[in-house]
Amino acid sequence: MRWWETFGVLKWGIICVMQTMRHLRGGARSVELAAIGRRVCENEWDLLRMLPPPGGRSRPAG
Repeated sequence: MRWWETFGVLKWGIICVMQTMRHLRGGARSVELAAIGRRVCENEWDLLRMLPPPGGRSRPAG
């Protein structure tokens, strides 16, 4: 289950980057696509929180 959660967060982060690049390159000028780009840092934070801490113990959920 944990692997799928991590995969889903990573996939959403990649989609956010792709949508932002689409806006920046002029493929579709959209405030919505530009705003999605601001969500990338949230995905990075979520992925970092999913990594096991040094020593290998898992973190409590939440």
